[in-house]
Amino acid sequence: MAQTPVVVFQVETEAGGDAARRCHEIWLEEGPRLTTNIVGCLVEDVHVGLPVEAVFEDLGRVYFPGVDFGRFTDADKSRIEQEIAEDFAHAYEGIQRLPEGTRFGVYLAYVYYRKLFAKIRSIPADRIREGKSSLKATLEKTS
Repeated sequence: MAQTPVVVFQVETEAGGDAARRCHEIWLEEGPRLTTNIVGCLVEDVHVGLPVEAVFEDLGRVYFPGVDFGRFTDADKSRIEQEIAEDFAHAYEGIQRLPEGTRFGVYLAYVYYRKLFAKIRSIPADRIREGKSSLKATLEKTS
């Protein structure tokens, strides 16, 4: 039986005034839990057990400045992949400096995302540009 997503946990942040936010854990109908912000109501009206629905806000963030995905080329894709590869190299150096008790968990996530990145690299730029590539389908096909 599907359940309505509800707030199951909340934590007040240290920011005060208008910047005050609460972090909420939501049970989704599909089973997993999601940590998120609650929007569209007063902070004091949010409580454990409150039914909620998903709302997605366009924050206007640009993750790949200077890239026009309508004209996405192999050169664009290669440049982005090179930046990501460099980020992974720096991340590995950081992992090696972590305390031993936390290193394994972070390294495990690192390995997972490296494998995901390898799968994403296999998607040709033209398939991304034409919207013919579904990351989910790619991951299922290459798993």
